Amino acid sequence: MLKALELAGFKSFADRTRFDFPDGITVVVGPNGSGKSNIVDAMKWVLGSQSAKSLRGKDMSDVIFKGSQTRGPAGAAEATIIFDNSGGQLPIDAQEVHVTRRVYRSGEGEYLINQQAVRLKDVKALIRGTGIGIDAYSLIEQGKVDRMLQANAKDRRAIFEEAAGISRFKAKKDEAERRLARVQQNLTRLGDIVDEVATRLKTLKSQAGKAERYRQASDRLKELRTVVAWTDWMTLDDELKSAEQNLATAIAHHEASETARDSLEEQRQAAEMRLQTIAEEAREVERTRGELSGEVARLQGRRESDQTTLGEQRRTLAGHYRRLRVTRTASGSATADLQKAIDELESIQAQAIDVAATKATITTQRDQLQTQVNAIQTRREELQREHLASVRRVAEHEANRQRVNQQIVGAQRAIAETLRNREAAEKNLAQAKLDHDEATIAVAKQVEQINEAAKLVEIADAKLAETRRVFERRREEIGSLKIRLQGITERAKVLAELQKRQEGVSGGVREILNLSDGELRKQLVGLVAECFNVDRQVAPLIDAALGPRTQYVIVRGEAIGQAIADGKIKIASRVGIIRLDELPSRRPGDRIRLDGLAGVIGRADRMVDCDESLQPLVKHLLGNTWLVDSLGTALGLRKLSGAGLRFVTASGDLLDNDGSSVVGPPGGETGLVSRRSELQAAQAEMSHYASQIASGEDELQRLSTEIDENAAERGRCEQTQRDLITRHAAAEAKQHHVAERLASRQAAMDELQTANAEHQETLDAARVQDQTLAEAIVKGKASIEQLEQQRHAVDDQLAAATSKLQSVQAEAMRVSVESARLEQQVESLTTAAEVARRDQTQREAAKQEIRDAMTHTRERMSELETRIVQADDRLAVLLIEMESFDATLRGLATRVDAERSASRSVQTQTQAAIKAVAAAAEAVAAITTARDAADLKKTTLAQRIAEDYGIDLQNDEPPEELAEIDDRSAVDEEIAKLRAQVQNVGSVNMEALEELNELQVRYDELHGQYQDLTAAKDSLQRVIARINADSRRLFLDTLEAIRQNFQKLYRKSFGGGHADLVLEDSDDPLEAGVEIVATPPGKPSFSNSLLSGGEKALTAVALLMSIFQYRPSPFCVLDEVDAPFDEANIGRFVTVLSEFLDQSKFVVVTHSKKTMTAATTLYGVTMQESGVSKQVSIRFEDVSEDGQINAA
Repeated sequence: MLKALELAGFKSFADRTRFDFPDGITVVVGPNGSGKSNIVDAMKWVLGSQSAKSLRGKDMSDVIFKGSQTRGPAGAAEATIIFDNSGGQLPIDAQEVHVTRRVYRSGEGEYLINQQAVRLKDVKALIRGTGIGIDAYSLIEQGKVDRMLQANAKDRRAIFEEAAGISRFKAKKDEAERRLARVQQNLTRLGDIVDEVATRLKTLKSQAGKAERYRQASDRLKELRTVVAWTDWMTLDDELKSAEQNLATAIAHHEASETARDSLEEQRQAAEMRLQTIAEEAREVERTRGELSGEVARLQGRRESDQTTLGEQRRTLAGHYRRLRVTRTASGSATADLQKAIDELESIQAQAIDVAATKATITTQRDQLQTQVNAIQTRREELQREHLASVRRVAEHEANRQRVNQQIVGAQRAIAETLRNREAAEKNLAQAKLDHDEATIAVAKQVEQINEAAKLVEIADAKLAETRRVFERRREEIGSLKIRLQGITERAKVLAELQKRQEGVSGGVREILNLSDGELRKQLVGLVAECFNVDRQVAPLIDAALGPRTQYVIVRGEAIGQAIADGKIKIASRVGIIRLDELPSRRPGDRIRLDGLAGVIGRADRMVDCDESLQPLVKHLLGNTWLVDSLGTALGLRKLSGAGLRFVTASGDLLDNDGSSVVGPPGGETGLVSRRSELQAAQAEMSHYASQIASGEDELQRLSTEIDENAAERGRCEQTQRDLITRHAAAEAKQHHVAERLASRQAAMDELQTANAEHQETLDAARVQDQTLAEAIVKGKASIEQLEQQRHAVDDQLAAATSKLQSVQAEAMRVSVESARLEQQVESLTTAAEVARRDQTQREAAKQEIRDAMTHTRERMSELETRIVQADDRLAVLLIEMESFDATLRGLATRVDAERSASRSVQTQTQAAIKAVAAAAEAVAAITTARDAADLKKTTLAQRIAEDYGIDLQNDEPPEELAEIDDRSAVDEEIAKLRAQVQNVGSVNMEALEELNELQVRYDELHGQYQDLTAAKDSLQRVIARINADSRRLFLDTLEAIRQNFQKLYRKSFGGGHADLVLEDSDDPLEAGVEIVATPPGKPSFSNSLLSGGEKALTAVALLMSIFQYRPSPFCVLDEVDAPFDEANIGRFVTVLSEFLDQSKFVVVTHSKKTMTAATTLYGVTMQESGVSKQVSIRFEDVSEDGQINAA
């Protein structure tokens, strides 16, 4: 039940205001614009309203008090609604539930339940299903009455859902449907993955069988090739050892020749070293002579510079003599000025000392008086504070005593009222118990029948849902197949059109293919590309292998060629022609077998299917072409196999047998062979998808029929259930009403007993408190009189001390002025004396600086003269040394000529020795070549065996049981057959055996997950179906009960007439709207929009009370609902409200005086202060017979 509402800073309620709502009808009155409707807005806001427009604002900050002429704006708005939860209606373990909402001007907001921060979702969950809420039937604001009647049927059903208590079911259903959507998405994705893995698993099983056959043949091939390899290895090893011995002899001869050549080379190098030594000596002499020359030039330059500097120093010394004479003259006058300033300063300083002594005496006296004044002022302020505190305490005690007296009167009145109400409640409780027992027996019988019907509906609903799920899945599969078929069909049409138009075929070839002559036409077989059938994956490689030959024309004789030569057939471009009767019997490389080698896919002619008569042509064109995995493999195989073979890599690169190659990414155009292969593959897939679609559509037809049958069965079960629910609704409504009346009367009895005890305790406590406050007031007044006497005495002392202090302060000011004047004179004279001293010091420093400069100049002149003499002596010595170095250079030139003549003789002998070494090297190279050839064969053999089988011929020892080869040709023939067998197997996935096990485990795991998701989906569907069934039952029960109540209350409110609630026709009651039919007495049936304002309002009130009769809300707020009523209808309105006071309490905002007469509690809202709403409250029990309000 609603207990109170507290507001602080909300709209016009600037101060914290509390509205208590006792049992009965609480009426709120006041002039327009005073803030009455703000109380209703506060209830909506605290219960979670998010629409600023519904709160009559632009944004949420408009609910904060904006200030007035005398007050500033509030920083936040707060509202708290308080519920009495002693009956446990709300799911919180507390006697009272406080729901608080705050919003700050900065935009932040918060919700609290019992002072604990929560979310808006938690607040809505707390009140869901109780009839409380911003859109429920507990808050009927201005204009909502008309909207209730004028709203469409589907919007109106929300009120009935809240009354039925299924709003919480809708929240659970929405969550279950969201989870179901996520499960369906995961199920679809997982289904695609499972299908893909299943297809891959089937393919792997086939590949694993092929891989096993390939492995057996490969093992036998490995065994034979290993024996042959070890035999060839040992033979090559013997050849290599013989070549090594011959090579050692040749190397010895070569080394002797090199020794002779090296000896002569050393002699030549020695001669060159001697020449180099002589050259270095010459360079050293040249360098030394150059250094001497540079030093001569440097000394000459420095000598000239010193002579110039010496002249400048002599001129500088003469200037110093002139400056010294001027400075001595100025120094004499500055000394006299300094002595005069010092005498004046000493006289003024003596006067300043006398004045400072007088000032200190007066200052001490002033400070003592100031201390006395401050102490008196402090004592006076303390007395004032004590006096003010005593006055406040007395006023507070008097206010508290007045409040306690009001509590005493209220408790006495409440005790008397409780005793009267208790007698009536006992009689009502006994009658309610009898009515409840009868209603319970009637409802129990109806529940058993409804449960049986609900089980049948649930079974039929589950069966229908399962059939629909299968139907939807089949339809999605067919849609996916149709999309794939459409894409393949479009691709096939494009390819067929290209083939029909012979796109990519040259003009000359088209002319021959379109021959109409019968004889020539018979010899024409067709285009090479059109006669070969190739797997789509291999087709691009065959295109690369054939190249331009895909456009060659195949003929059986010479007639067509002769007709072209004779001009009978005109061709516009070059044409390639292949005659089947002139194909060679074999081609180079036909007998070479590369099957089983690493990286080899197979021979190209074995990848092509064609007519038997064209097999020779296929072998001719592709018999020497091998398909390999990469360009590196092709290059390696071409080195091993020699000439005659062509290689095509998986990426389309071509290595031709003439050494040329075509590499790089292929062009954007599709080859003729690839195009034909793609067309054939597309046609096969089209046939496969068409078959699957036809089968699926037959299945859809069967499922559609089954769905119709299941839906009809469910409809019959639901109709039976609705009939039972309708009959049950009346009985349950009666039971519900009786049970609530019983609970209400029992609760009223308990409350009366509790209230009586509480009122008595309150009365006793208030009397004790009143006596205590009376004694405190007497003591406080005596204390106030004593403090006032002490304050008057302190005021007299303060006046005397202040007068004496003012006279001393005036004398102190005069002395301070005189002291400041003398201090200023002392400072001025001190500055003048200091300036004179500084000038004297600067002149003495200037004279000393000039003397120092003269001394430095004399020393510099002496130094320069000494340096000039030393430079002249050094120049003479250097010139003599340069003449000696010139003689040395001439001697070195003579030695160089003699050494060069001897070097030319040694060079001639060295060339002859080099020729002999070259001849010996050629002999070594020839033997090395023979040895390297044998070593290359060994290395190639070792690499091939190592790559193919991982056997290290170089480091491993031959097997002890190695068999000798008796018939090498038979072994080679068996190896060839095994290679052919391996090759005929085609492309083999050797990892299929291992991958098969891994994929089988993954398939099992995914299939298990798919089954789990399917089970989860079925579970969610059953939950939703159960929620729907419960919601339908509750909604229909509630609607029927409210319908019967509405019919009765409408006739009672209008004194006749007819009213009804009609559920719209719909397959599902949960989706149907609710129409209101209202016909006032004496009027024909017409639309609700034609009702008058009063009739609309009274109809809405009757409907609202019908809902309350079935499911009472803890409270109901009616905001000016009675505005359209006349006096008679207001009387009916008040009568209807009074009948529900034992089930709920009402808060009515009104201007009607007649409505006010029904109030238990009356609140007035005024604006004594502009812009600020104030509360004025009164209980009618406090009003006496003559209209006077009893004193509290």
